[in-house]
Amino acid sequence: MNKFTLLITLTLLVSVCTNIAWADDLLDILFSEQPTADLRLSPSGALYIKTSVSKQASSLSVFNTRTLAENNVIDLAELFDENTVLRDIQWIDNQHVAAVLIDKEALENTLLERNSQTRLIIIDVTAAKSKPLVYEVTTQGSLIEAAPTQNGVFYFARNGRKSKVYKIQINKLLTINQKRNKLTRVDGGQFIAKNVVVQTDGFAIRWFFEPSGEPVAVAFFNEEQKLQLAVFEKTGDASALTLKPIKTWEKDELESEEERQKVDNKEERAPLFLPIAKSSKSNAFYATNYHEEQALSLYLVDYENDTFEQIYNSPGLPIKDIIFSKDNDAMGVVVIEEGLYTTEYFDGQPVKSDTNMLNVVADESVLGDVKLFYREAHNKGGQFLLQIEDNIPVLVHKQFPALSEQLPSSQIVGTVEVDNMPITYLLTLPQGASSNNPAPLIIMPHGGPFNVFDTPYFDPMTQFFAANNYAVLRVNFRGSGGYGLTHRDAGKKQWGTKMIDDLSAALINVQERADINATKTCSVGMSYGGYASLMLNLQSPALFKCAVSVAGVTDMNLFLKQPHITYAQKEWLREYVGDTQVDQEALFAISPLYQMQHFKTPLLLIHGAKDERVIAEHSFRVKLVLEQANIPLDWVLYEDANHHFAEEGQTKQLFASILDFVNEHLKPVE
Repeated sequence: MNKFTLLITLTLLVSVCTNIAWADDLLDILFSEQPTADLRLSPSGALYIKTSVSKQASSLSVFNTRTLAENNVIDLAELFDENTVLRDIQWIDNQHVAAVLIDKEALENTLLERNSQTRLIIIDVTAAKSKPLVYEVTTQGSLIEAAPTQNGVFYFARNGRKSKVYKIQINKLLTINQKRNKLTRVDGGQFIAKNVVVQTDGFAIRWFFEPSGEPVAVAFFNEEQKLQLAVFEKTGDASALTLKPIKTWEKDELESEEERQKVDNKEERAPLFLPIAKSSKSNAFYATNYHEEQALSLYLVDYENDTFEQIYNSPGLPIKDIIFSKDNDAMGVVVIEEGLYTTEYFDGQPVKSDTNMLNVVADESVLGDVKLFYREAHNKGGQFLLQIEDNIPVLVHKQFPALSEQLPSSQIVGTVEVDNMPITYLLTLPQGASSNNPAPLIIMPHGGPFNVFDTPYFDPMTQFFAANNYAVLRVNFRGSGGYGLTHRDAGKKQWGTKMIDDLSAALINVQERADINATKTCSVGMSYGGYASLMLNLQSPALFKCAVSVAGVTDMNLFLKQPHITYAQKEWLREYVGDTQVDQEALFAISPLYQMQHFKTPLLLIHGAKDERVIAEHSFRVKLVLEQANIPLDWVLYEDANHHFAEEGQTKQLFASILDFVNEHLKPVE
């Protein structure tokens, strides 16, 4: 038994004092910067790679699936400069891995992102550590298909007035360190006519291929500048392919919001589903809504029959790519979180069941005899497990390496009815909470608020407070994502009214439990959650002993007029939050700032000076009002923090100060 395992064992068995010491350790374990990791199996399943990407370093490690021995470690940071990040990694065959690198400034692009690629490198993972073998493609273009069933080749697209896809042989490419001379040909001279496998007249924005290397479809701008989706069909017995258009979008449908601003047309636009991947289902494609400012939802669309269904809704993170099962069904997405690509697996959204465990096959070999599972629970951080044939799965990676197998908390999924609308809540109870020992409560409204939702899976903030012996209540109030468009749109212009009512109803319901100490409740929130924390205390001060607002909105008119928002954001805010010209009085009424002279609850107010989403002026104004009214306030300004407090050490410092404040006003369960 190692030192850490012993510590966990003692935590579960001994006194509250030991438990609090362990909770202090959680500040480092949960809120120190964790590299983004991804694991991929080789086609045969003999090897797996693990990438580790952070703001400071990137690496790729190669492991033997039978022995779990690390065969090789490649420092990716040495292969590209600090202005690029790892976009994607995939096996080409059992020997080579393709790494796609992208310029940081191109991260926010969605539809055209694949054309923003800065570099493609091919790594021979079997080469000796002392002599890494890395090839590169210097021709502008993008990786289309790795074709893992074909050794030593991949498919690469060059797009222009006539877009083409080439079949490229790895061993003909030049290596990164290879000296150039007059006899050296760029990329081995492979971008020639005989290597073209398919082409189309027009600028292709996305190609769709089978893993076998067979072209399926292409989305491209034709000569009339219309966007078309066409499928490839074979002509008779010949190998030649012809294009059959199945969907056409007119130019005005693709206008940006800035272009729409020039015309007097304020009607809500119908969804425009642009394909990003082919489904295993005939004629069906996975797509995102082009008219969403950020791609937060994933749809399955049949363009020929003009039908669609929403299959996933992201908790506020833009979708960049899809993760497929062996059967070519979507089982997860790639999103951007804090500037880094992160994998999110799903088992069917919206999440409404009582299950507390996410368990999906993240990857598997071509024959299906080797599998990588991803598992996560409300009290267990994300894990990858490797299974060979019918053997017991073996743990090969943990999202939080120093975290115990399972934290000693429990979770309850409940529902309250508010105006005939079911509102789901998640209540996390600390170890030891009971009718004889009721736990103090923290209600933690999520940010967003629209399209964001609390899942029943692992949440570091919730587990941190639970480890410090607090119960934590999270509520998917109207406006939240994950529960359908009706639930989301019920939150339109309800920021300070029905959304707060939903939170209050769930809180009152939970406070009636015997294992909850209703006299010891604190609200803690960030962004919209910070706003909700203030509004809850203003509307029902008797329910609370303290309040914490981090980067919270306090003046709705100021928020809607702030400079760091685009025209598209303004239009969305006008529809979902309010219009500063038409709704000025209503917005004034739901602005905490103009009611703060009546604030009765001890308050901790925190803001980042570099916040551009909710500018620090919101907190400065509250500070001034409270000082003039001689109302006590704990106020902290982080000079170097933005809206997310994402820099190294900031999150840990933030939650340490929040815990100190909450401990001061609520004594935890003993």
